[in-house]
Amino acid sequence: MAYVYQHRRIDNNSVFYIGIGSRKDRANSKHSRNAYWHNIVNKTEYKIEIIYNNLDKNSAIEFEKFLILLHGDKLCNMTSGGEGSYGRVIKESTKNKIRLKMIGKNNHNFGKKLTKEVKDKISNSRKLSDNHYKRKKVVDIVSNKKYDSCKECAIKNNINYQSLSMKLSGTRYNNTNFKYID
Repeated sequence: MAYVYQHRRIDNNSVFYIGIGSRKDRANSKHSRNAYWHNIVNKTEYKIEIIYNNLDKNSAIEFEKFLILLHGDKLCNMTSGGEGSYGRVIKESTKNKIRLKMIGKNNHNFGKKLTKEVKDKISNSRKLSDNHYKRKKVVDIVSNKKYDSCKECAIKNNINYQSLSMKLSGTRYNNTNFKYID
């Protein structure tokens, strides 16, 4: 069973987030929220309102999408609903906000030139992170198919890499047929 909830600012009584949950604590959780959500919560208190309860997952998703569409860009939701944090599809208005922060005087790096030392550090850190994907092999315990990396497994099975990585490492519950090869 699932439910649809909203977060409402106490200072101006406006709704700033719509979500769905299947765990009873999701509406109260501060984990896995985006930076816009945290900015609002750091400025003001908020209340949690359960709007629809005891729904099947598809109905909850439809209500969430409808409410996000109804409230529009006043929300800090990153998607138009239903996706959760997996396979995130970012709303165009959110993309524009991100672009504005990254260009011109809004960017904290505006006008700074990187030294060769800093450029080398960035380059080396990218090389390290690329090699990280190749460290652990993955196996499908049902079909016994093996993959050279978590990233390869995620791509070939159309799974979000970050989500799969957390499941394989034990950070999240692993509901897949995949595991790391020791």
